[in-house]
Amino acid sequence: TWGCEPRAFEGVPGALAALDAGFLPDAAVVDLRLADGDSGLEVVETLRARFGAGFPVVIATGDAGAERTVEARARGLTVMIKPVRPVQLRAFLGRSFSSDD
Repeated sequence: TWGCEPRAFEGVPGALAALDAGFLPDAAVVDLRLADGDSGLEVVETLRARFGAGFPVVIATGDAGAERTVEARARGLTVMIKPVRPVQLRAFLGRSFSSDD
């Protein structure tokens, strides 16, 4: 009902494979801690390298005070603490889609 077509990927390799196959996301919700010890910050760097520094990304994490969470905020990323409330996610997506030109 939000007008979105969500897709989920397992870790960095899955996301990269989808991008290489032509998937063009409008925004991303990235978990901070990924499988095999990967960091969601790596995914953010990859997305922004491909789509520009302003590509809309929100970090989702259950680790409110963890070092990676502090690092994400220091990089100016929006961080949402799990469980993410639907109203928070909807607001992020609304801002992301309204900035499309």
